Amino acid sequence: MTDESILDSYLHDLRQLLPAVEITTRAGEAVRPPEPYSDEQIEAALKFLQKSQDLEQLLWQDWLQASDAYERSRAEVRMLAAAAADLAIAERLIAPKDSAATAVTRGASLSSYERLIQQALTEPERLLAPAPLPGYRGQGQLELQASTYRCLHAIQAGAIDASLDTITNLLAMDYAVIKEAAEAVGLDIGKWLKEQSGQVAQAAIHYVLRANEKIRLLLGPGSEDMVRRGISDLLASISGEAFISQVVVKFLHIDTVINEGKEWIAAYQGDEAVLLETAKEIAALQGSFEGRMKIADVVVKGLAIVKALGVAASHPVAPLLLGGAYVGLEGYILYSAHDHIDSDKYAFFDRVRGVRGTLIAHLQISSSPSEPAPSPSA
Repeated sequence: MTDESILDSYLHDLRQLLPAVEITTRAGEAVRPPEPYSDEQIEAALKFLQKSQDLEQLLWQDWLQASDAYERSRAEVRMLAAAAADLAIAERLIAPKDSAATAVTRGASLSSYERLIQQALTEPERLLAPAPLPGYRGQGQLELQASTYRCLHAIQAGAIDASLDTITNLLAMDYAVIKEAAEAVGLDIGKWLKEQSGQVAQAAIHYVLRANEKIRLLLGPGSEDMVRRGISDLLASISGEAFISQVVVKFLHIDTVINEGKEWIAAYQGDEAVLLETAKEIAALQGSFEGRMKIADVVVKGLAIVKALGVAASHPVAPLLLGGAYVGLEGYILYSAHDHIDSDKYAFFDRVRGVRGTLIAHLQISSSPSEPAPSPSA
């Protein structure tokens, strides 16, 4: 089967399993989860597991063979969307049938995100569209300064928002489970899954497994161990939502790049067109990170929903599986944010040329190395 036919076949079946029907509610009413799957749909979902895995491998090859940062970004957005699709299917498999259970998902259901999931799979470039320029036409220095400032603060804000949801859910889990999940790098959790009664619950766990595997791949070859251990250290130091924000701000450390950038831009004496081109590249970096976070947020919600609906209690390995997915996703969020800010600081997680590197390259700044990289909890 060709790469194109693998994707086409996956999307065809996905549209049957996630029809992306608009679900409307009255003000103040709980967001209703989608109808549970029928026996026929459950059978289709069981067969679709293989297609989920096939697409996972295709996207992984696309990532490995990407010719540039933009192609890598497209593969990452698609991988995040495929993980979100796995979790949306898991939600539908275990969707509550009675009104009491519906209350568990008040304000949360992946059904309202299914269009976004499918768009990210078919048109990832739309999520990666550059942010608009500030609008200082003909004033290159102001344009670049404003674009740099906006981009860095947007990345920081996006990372904080995503981290609050992810880490809050992690802190609600048993820390021993989280620690084991963070340290179990490379563990094939699939081997732990044994036959059990309840075909639907088993299928839901397998879809969470597939989502977890996609998140692991997003961490990249050679970096998963360092990313997960860094996040494990961070979790051990956190004691509340306010401190989560402080840790993210300290880890990203955007003030250093803002201050350096101001000096470099003010000192630049070259062509005005270079300043405008640099501003465009930095606006593209802002769009690149915000696009990732739009779909990463759906993955965060999906993990929270399947956890709330009882997946974590349905099998002994499920808490470890969910904990591992949360840890991996938080690692992706934080290190991707830092990569977009200063890609040179963490050489093991280098996907794009960050804001700092872009300024250095275009403004021809010589011999300006990054400071040694701290751990997230430093």
